[in-house]
Amino acid sequence: MKSIKLKLGLCVLAIIICSCNQNTTKNQTEEATSLINKQQKLVIDTSKTCYLAVVGKDTALLSLQIVEGKLKGNLKYHFFEKDKSDGVVEGMMFKDTLYLNYTYNAEGSTSTRPLKMLLSNQQIFEIYGNTKANSRAGFVYKAASCKN
Repeated sequence: MKSIKLKLGLCVLAIIICSCNQNTTKNQTEEATSLINKQQKLVIDTSKTCYLAVVGKDTALLSLQIVEGKLKGNLKYHFFEKDKSDGVVEGMMFKDTLYLNYTYNAEGSTSTRPLKMLLSNQQIFEIYGNTKANSRAGFVYKAASCKN
């Protein structure tokens, strides 16, 4: 009788262990999404979220979403009386900082450059070298509606 209970107990334990391992990848992705949402009051998740920055007559539109645990999106700079740049961003977030690669088209050629942005006070600040953008210099993004 004891051996039957022991075998039954081991079978139940094996089933529990197997079912936990099947959801590991899904749970890690959900955990990353949840972590970004908890750290910041901005919502960056699997749906597209957009942000707008305005400096004088220059504007920038950033859209971000989480795809398979990584940040992906689009970034468009519209500079007054200068060439525009339009491209894609991909990267990751560590603590409150976004590390992105920006691949864009401008002046008839394609280029890539790294971008660093800081999430703070429900805004996204571009970082130039070691200097964070502010309301007078650089792009500070605020939540905006997405245009299709």
